[in-house]
Amino acid sequence: MEKSILENLKKTKNYYDGISEGYSKLYHNEQILKINKVIDYFPERGLFLDFGSGDGVINKYLGKGIEIVSFDISFNLLELNSNGKKICGNGMNLPFKDDSFDFVSSFTVLQDLPKPKRAVEEIFRVLKKNGLFFVSFLKMSKKYKIIKEKLLENFCKVYEYEEEKDIILVLKKD
Repeated sequence: MEKSILENLKKTKNYYDGISEGYSKLYHNEQILKINKVIDYFPERGLFLDFGSGDGVINKYLGKGIEIVSFDISFNLLELNSNGKKICGNGMNLPFKDDSFDFVSSFTVLQDLPKPKRAVEEIFRVLKKNGLFFVSFLKMSKKYKIIKEKLLENFCKVYEYEEEKDIILVLKKD
């Protein structure tokens, strides 16, 4: 991987490791609002990848028939996550087989990645056919147009909600 990408990922990791103790105060309310916009689309069963899981705020919104894999760049945040299946990594090369997951979520993560298009390709790769992808990203990000374009190139839109700061989408892999 390129040196600049590795440096960017290291900065992101250090930032989230550094704020891990106050993460819930900083982000939970905002994340809960986003989850509530798409919760009606959540399946009742299946294997679920929480891409950029943080401390696992989404866990309590999933049904008992869901098997969760929490994935985050921050080991410190994963330590706070109550889910037992946790993997620390960078999202540019997901350590999962093709067509592994029934659904994936990524709330306010893609704009923090140096190569969001690569992450979208990886998510598409690990998501099963007809799987759902729940995603939000900042409209203020310089990468906003690139992210949205890549998402709509790879997925079929099921639902879109736009708020002041974010776009929230439910997408389907055909």
